[in-house]
Amino acid sequence: MKGGGNRSMGYTRDLASASENISSGDDCDIDIKTHLKSVQSSIAKYSIGDVLIVQLDDLKRIIAIGNHGLCGIISPINVVQLKNCITKGKEYIAVVTDIGATHCEVRVKLKL
Repeated sequence: MKGGGNRSMGYTRDLASASENISSGDDCDIDIKTHLKSVQSSIAKYSIGDVLIVQLDDLKRIIAIGNHGLCGIISPINVVQLKNCITKGKEYIAVVTDIGATHCEVRVKLKL
């Protein structure tokens, strides 16, 4: 029987330094594109270029809300980093970059 299952990979990842980077001020300069989750019916009232406010709701979810109400939940790959920065007092906006009846893409960035 031929085999090759006795080799081991030597891959390691430094998790300590990754978590230290999240707490540094520079990591709050977030600028990402993401699709909203749980898109709400109010999305029909928004257009490309509209600016939404990014904030935490009562359940600690990151939401995008604008003049016409809640649009949806922001859940990017770096959701923990974004949530930590909001908790620290950083303010973000989400600019609508693509929109349809059931989807919405936004660009999340620091509020200037």
